[in-house]
Amino acid sequence: MTYHAAGRRVRLLSSLAILLPSLASAQVADPKPQPMRIPLTVRRFDAPPAPPTVLWTGVPLPRAAVADAKSLRLTDANGAAVPAQFDVQARWTDGSVKWVLVSFLPPPPPRPRRGRRGMPASAPADAPPAPANPTFILTDDASVAPAAPASPVHVRPDTNDITVTTGPLRFLLNRHGFGGLARVWLDVDADGQFGDPELIGGDEAAAGIVAVDAQGKVHTSALGRIEEMVIERAGPVHGVVAFRGDLRANSDETPLLEYVLRVHAFAGSSLVRVVLTVRNPRPAGRAEDGGRWVLGQGGRVMLTSLEFVQPVRLVEGIRRVTVAAEAGQMLDRIPLAAMDVYQDSSGGANWFHRTHVDGDNIIPLHFQGYRIGYRGREVHAGLRASPWVDVADGRWAVAAAVPAFWENFPKRLAVDADGTIRIGLWPKRPGGPHEIQGGEQKTHEFWLYFRHRRGGFGDRMPTAREQMPWSCLARPVVWASADAYARAGALDPIVPIRPGRFAGYEAAVAAAVRDTRNLFTEREQVDEYGWRHFGDTWARNESDKTTGPHDGLDVVSHYNNEYDLGLGMLLQATRAADADPALARDWWRLGMESLWHEADIDIYHCRRDLAPVYNGGTFTHTAHGVEAGRSTHRASPRDEVYGQLQWPWGRGGGPESGHLRSRGILTAYLLTGDRHLLEAADDVRDLVAFKVANDRFAQIDTPNRDAGNNLQILLDAYLLTGEARYLNLCDKIAEAAGYDAFVTRKGGRVEGDAWQFCLFLKPLARLIEVKAQLGRPDRAAVKSYLDYCRALHRRFYARSGSWRGGSWSLLVCEVMMAAAELTEEQAERKQFTDAARSAFEGIGSLVRQDGTGRYSNSKTTTMLLQGGGLWMRHDDGAKGE
Repeated sequence: MTYHAAGRRVRLLSSLAILLPSLASAQVADPKPQPMRIPLTVRRFDAPPAPPTVLWTGVPLPRAAVADAKSLRLTDANGAAVPAQFDVQARWTDGSVKWVLVSFLPPPPPRPRRGRRGMPASAPADAPPAPANPTFILTDDASVAPAAPASPVHVRPDTNDITVTTGPLRFLLNRHGFGGLARVWLDVDADGQFGDPELIGGDEAAAGIVAVDAQGKVHTSALGRIEEMVIERAGPVHGVVAFRGDLRANSDETPLLEYVLRVHAFAGSSLVRVVLTVRNPRPAGRAEDGGRWVLGQGGRVMLTSLEFVQPVRLVEGIRRVTVAAEAGQMLDRIPLAAMDVYQDSSGGANWFHRTHVDGDNIIPLHFQGYRIGYRGREVHAGLRASPWVDVADGRWAVAAAVPAFWENFPKRLAVDADGTIRIGLWPKRPGGPHEIQGGEQKTHEFWLYFRHRRGGFGDRMPTAREQMPWSCLARPVVWASADAYARAGALDPIVPIRPGRFAGYEAAVAAAVRDTRNLFTEREQVDEYGWRHFGDTWARNESDKTTGPHDGLDVVSHYNNEYDLGLGMLLQATRAADADPALARDWWRLGMESLWHEADIDIYHCRRDLAPVYNGGTFTHTAHGVEAGRSTHRASPRDEVYGQLQWPWGRGGGPESGHLRSRGILTAYLLTGDRHLLEAADDVRDLVAFKVANDRFAQIDTPNRDAGNNLQILLDAYLLTGEARYLNLCDKIAEAAGYDAFVTRKGGRVEGDAWQFCLFLKPLARLIEVKAQLGRPDRAAVKSYLDYCRALHRRFYARSGSWRGGSWSLLVCEVMMAAAELTEEQAERKQFTDAARSAFEGIGSLVRQDGTGRYSNSKTTTMLLQGGGLWMRHDDGAKGE
């Protein structure tokens, strides 16, 4: 889209001369507006077309474009309506739809002829080829009649159960004790009825979530209490039911753990997606100095195992089990007996790494990779399993798959001799029990597939080998066009990648995943894998800072994806969606992994800590110059291996505002609809609201990252909920850290680092924008913003004629460009614009003479990924492109 800077300024002058970044995409009202058209492309990345399964994606819409989601339609490339569901996730301040989750059922690809032994043969000569990456169109064209799925999802609540029906599948979810998907029917004769002969899963006492503690006591979801059951999506294409409950050995005992489990059902499909978050809500004990958060301390839960148990009712003929551990490796239709795939370590070259020390300061890993066992003996071994299993008799079958299996080791996928499937989320292992720290949680995803020999896909249901690898383990992604992400204005300012534009910047960005050393190779180097570590990045910028024998050597330092690295990754994925899908795939993958990790491990999921200013906080990266050791991702090592930490206020510490954030996690939620991400962000939001409202360690009176992070979190809370209290708290921060108040306290001086000021000013510019959209322009905030930018310009730019180079300059670039758009003085506008240009060019040190980018480390990468967009959008407009 062309960006017209002059036109934008004229439009915004009518709103008290306040120029706001995201309004750059606003269009002059058309007396006869054309229907909106947003392309949504399914990216399979060379995977073969899978049997049809529901896909979904979050799509941002421009302000005032769509008032009601009921007006939305989805069509294929030829204009034919496609069955789709539109769930509103966020609204603009004027009430129009800002983010919508689009769930849809793509039409099936042309069915291949069946060759010998039922394997696919070549398609008929007149069969149209299935597009590798089909595109669909999201529109509000009223002339398109909406399409309904042939077999919609029905979610029916009752007194004791919730019944979910998808067409071929029906299952009950008990309101009084979660026993998993214990009663499941398949409509074998396709008559729409579900009788006892069609029951594929019966009631089992040990079904659902089953945990064994370190003393051998069994705790289950069936014996635990259900706090809440919520229908989060009711269909017709995509249904979701959420349980909140706990695990108990009996109904009177204190629960071992809490859980939130979401069951996803899909129109016309017998696939079921399960997303399970398990949490230890106890306060974490700390060392005697009160500031160390390490493994082995009070509040922990020790688990021998925790698994999801799915019973299977086999009733007819010979029983078989198929196990596929990785591509090209399959133990096919083995006579049914106890069988399992167990992943003990990452399988990488550095699998036995000190990253993995436990509370006893030992490495509990026993072998490299995975092993397959059958009746107690090893029958196969490998390095990295991405497995699925299928249990079948002569009538029907049940299959299970676990995405990110090896990455989140240890994991087990097992089958009992009677066909029961066990998904070992924390499996029994030779290295001993697992420790879940106080306030720690982990989210697991797995898929179940129920099938029989008739009905479904054509004249039969797809086999597990057709369905599981491509529908569950290597699912396609669905992206809107890069232009759609940029035009909506719902994300940070971004410009789609285009050949010939901003070559140095694009090279520097791509280097983080394509240079010889990059984010992927670095996590292999320190084996940043396992259920607690996967998704984090190595803080390679840290090294031992003692004067001893290890001085200057690398340390294991978990970056905790500081300064919202995950957000930057997702922004880059949206920019590259059209021009470089392979690059977009890498950023999407890294970003989602990062933000799932952050939502689980980096946040203190506790509401009952004796220090309430910690509840819901985000832990900082590993303390500078110190080996993480037993602190893992909780910042403050007690052992001080290879380093010595001495903060100004002493050793140790806990969650504090300098490292809180929620924007990346919320963006991941808006792009996927996964509500465990939203709930993690809510924990951080509630802490910040408590601190600021009650002046409890509020950290808001200095224009630095503390005030900036608090402002970001509360502003995003307001934008999602519309609750005025969050906006009022934003005003409190803007006033407390305002220019006049700050310089008065400092005796007329502006002291500090430029990047710290900018981490406050960037969300302040967003607050100014939101207030203007509400028709409440904040003149005091605008004055404060411009006064700070004038001071920064004098102190850090005018005196030396340039900014300090490197990726941090892109943060300055954003702030200076916003100042250029806020000021009413033409000369000052040019001054700020020139300063923004100079800051953007400061990334030259990250580009080699041959034009390729140079990767440095995850910290340097962070600001590179989420900066510069405002300048690039301005420069595009200035060039008339």
